[in-house]
Amino acid sequence: MKIPRIPAFVNDRPGIFRFVAVSLLIAVTLNNKAFAADEEIWAIEMRKGDTISGIARRYLKNPNDWMKLQAYNKVRLDRGMPIGTRVNVPADWMRLVDMDAQIVAVRGTVGVLRGGAQVPAIPGAAVRTGDQISAAEASSVTLKFSDGSLSTLYANTRASISLLRGVPSTDLIAQRLRLDAGRIEHAVTPRKNPSSRFEVETAVATI
Repeated sequence: MKIPRIPAFVNDRPGIFRFVAVSLLIAVTLNNKAFAADEEIWAIEMRKGDTISGIARRYLKNPNDWMKLQAYNKVRLDRGMPIGTRVNVPADWMRLVDMDAQIVAVRGTVGVLRGGAQVPAIPGAAVRTGDQISAAEASSVTLKFSDGSLSTLYANTRASISLLRGVPSTDLIAQRLRLDAGRIEHAVTPRKNPSSRFEVETAVATI
């Protein structure tokens, strides 16, 4: 099956990447697949100076489980792993919390559906995992995420927040939007943590 062309990235602001995802519904992942495919397994990429015990201290509910993490990954030594090596961590071992994004700009008629009920779509309002966001004719809404990334939904666009999770007091976050119809533009802050991700999810494919 022929895959529709993805509009090119334009680096028009230092450190910020922009693209437009249209209703051709192609998913774009901006993390070089840093996470494992299984949602319940997070793949943490080793950085300079990292150790298994250090990763356990940063991300696990119980830092003393570092040997358990070492065994899970079949790693013989705690340290000395090459930079870029991925350490798989079950989500239920991690001290993950749900995160919010914030509405920062609204034009025209915008709706936020949460649990089957409409909630106010005004600047300063929080949106979270599961929320469905829509912009009507001649309308738009801009969301700001915890890392400073921005997403703008334009007229006649529907999107949902599929995932907003992270580990408190760290730079590890996962953010995913699903574009159902219309057009959305993103200004994505470069990742401080190579294991963090920002995704646009659609119905046809993941690239």
